[in-house]
Amino acid sequence: MKILFFHACAFNKAPLCELIDEAEKFAREGNEVSFAYCGGTMEGCFSNPVMNRLDCKVCSHSMRKSLKMLDPSVKLMDLSKLAVNKLFDWQYDTAAEIKQIKYKEVEIGYAVMSLYISTTRNLSPKIDAQTKPYFDALLTACATLVDAVASAIDNVLPDKVCLFNGRYFESRPALAVPRLRNIPTDVYELIDGPDGKYRKVIFRNALPHNINALQSLMEDGWNKSTKSLEEKIAIGKSFFEKRRNGIAAGDKVYVAGQTAGLLPEGWDETKCNIAIFNSSEDEFASIGTEFEKYSVYPSQIEGIRSLLKRFAGDDKYHFYLRVHPNLGKIKYKYHLDLYKLDKEYDNITVIPAMDPISSYSLMDAAEKVVVFGSSMGVEASYWKKPVILLSGSMYYNYDICYKPKDEAQLVSLLRTENLPSKFDELSCCKYGFYILDKDRGEYKESYHYFNYNPFDVKIGGKVFHGTYCQKMLGSRKLYAGYVAALREVAKLMSRPAHKIPKEEE
Repeated sequence: MKILFFHACAFNKAPLCELIDEAEKFAREGNEVSFAYCGGTMEGCFSNPVMNRLDCKVCSHSMRKSLKMLDPSVKLMDLSKLAVNKLFDWQYDTAAEIKQIKYKEVEIGYAVMSLYISTTRNLSPKIDAQTKPYFDALLTACATLVDAVASAIDNVLPDKVCLFNGRYFESRPALAVPRLRNIPTDVYELIDGPDGKYRKVIFRNALPHNINALQSLMEDGWNKSTKSLEEKIAIGKSFFEKRRNGIAAGDKVYVAGQTAGLLPEGWDETKCNIAIFNSSEDEFASIGTEFEKYSVYPSQIEGIRSLLKRFAGDDKYHFYLRVHPNLGKIKYKYHLDLYKLDKEYDNITVIPAMDPISSYSLMDAAEKVVVFGSSMGVEASYWKKPVILLSGSMYYNYDICYKPKDEAQLVSLLRTENLPSKFDELSCCKYGFYILDKDRGEYKESYHYFNYNPFDVKIGGKVFHGTYCQKMLGSRKLYAGYVAALREVAKLMSRPAHKIPKEEE
């Protein structure tokens, strides 16, 4: 079997070493394995968004040293030797138009915006003569990588391609190109195991954020678990109990600083009170179409505004918007404009991200709950509230929420009296079990040959990161410090090719 591995950036140490470990396993099993790496094909990446050329060289140097761990039978492929520099004339005027750009059917525009949004949390960068060169450079880098990956596939003719994550700017082409050619792809991820060590998770022919793939993983984890049904249900239920009680459960605690039982001032029980829990819109936008294609509205604030207009003048209804805690420090309009809504409309109360009002008390007191994909949707359903879901989510395929296709259906649901909850215990528990189950990795052991688990080391007051398998003169700490020092020197000696634009359009 011919297997082509791809990883661009050596600074993503644990993911790189996870793939090296897997490539070694396949090679020792007698497969014909090739490992392709960037080698400077792109000007920038997620770890080097300012496109510092010397930092790029440090990455290539570290990559070559790391790949020396592999069995000599593994063919190493420097994609920079396959890349062909081309001149492009990218045409766009807005960030929305960048998203629509494709090169040879690969959504490079989404890849670029994923990198940009993840780096800045700015959904709508201003596009002008000063900022366009930055986005042009990213688009060109991604297009160049598309061609290089295609050349590598032509060279190897693999039966399967393996990569990490697939969402990142520098890995999306490695997922998209083989998919367009109907070549199976294994997309690797890492999760924390019950022993505190990383486990491998593999998504077959899909991004880790693909809704169908996520449901399959949840179902597989549930069905393959050796725990009894009662144990699995108990674990699933504990997820919801922990979240409600401010105990960490798969994510940070969002109710810290909230006061249990506290509701907004002026709460009127005679009205039909509807709670809206928005999401960190930038997090979903950086994923791409995987979630966006399920959205009822182009953006959350547009949806809320449209909804408020539809209910304007109807005193029977009042909306309460709980702004997601993850937006607390965001200074961009998609967050700040939310606080203008209760100045523009008299049928909504906006609860700021860091307000002490209790999200769970709000959920309990509301007649209906509206969400844009956050976990509060499945949580409210578990607590037997009627939930209306307006975008994609991990739990989208479970029949636990109402999923209107347009605003007319949404309004009809909101106006329906005594709308029943779609609570289904088994579906909710499968979700909770998936989040908390530490045994859901593809492999029960942490690694095969190379320990890719990370560690931190302090040198001179600074913290550096490394993995247990990457060493210099037998010392993993020395290697971690060596790479970190090279990066510091690179940043001192080489100016960034671009500044990251921060201004909104």
